Amino acid sequence: MHTLSLGADGCVWNFQHVACGRVVRDTKGNWMMGFHKNLRACSVTNVKILAIKVGIEVCQDLNLGKISIHSNSIEAINTLRRDNPLDHHLRDAIDYIRDQLFLMHDVELHHSHRDIIRCMDFMARQGHNGPPTTTLVPHVLVNCLSMYLEDKNHL
Repeated sequence: MHTLSLGADGCVWNFQHVACGRVVRDTKGNWMMGFHKNLRACSVTNVKILAIKVGIEVCQDLNLGKISIHSNSIEAINTLRRDNPLDHHLRDAIDYIRDQLFLMHDVELHHSHRDIIRCMDFMARQGHNGPPTTTLVPHVLVNCLSMYLEDKNHL
């Protein structure tokens, strides 16, 4: 089983509309799959948590194995690692991610600096124009290529 890198911080806030975008890379940093999704309006931290969940789901749907998630949101990471109130409005998403992190051991969560995950921001912007379903992007988009190559060199 190989480990995949999932950049999990391409969330964009735009006029109360939120989207996420991700890039799944192999162990050498090569593009395996990109995706974006238009999400409901919510706080930046909450959308980053939802983006992590969507990323895990896509990787699992594609049977891609162990996942190493990179997020630039310390707040989202801390929310996932600490106890939260039972009535937290993202309780189901948090519990799902925690199950993957702590029970299934198929997911690792890491903090990454925003400068090395710029391609995810581009992917997220694509999500603003799409439906509230996950759109798979099997090849690097031309407009994202230079960012993708720079991000790859910093992994």
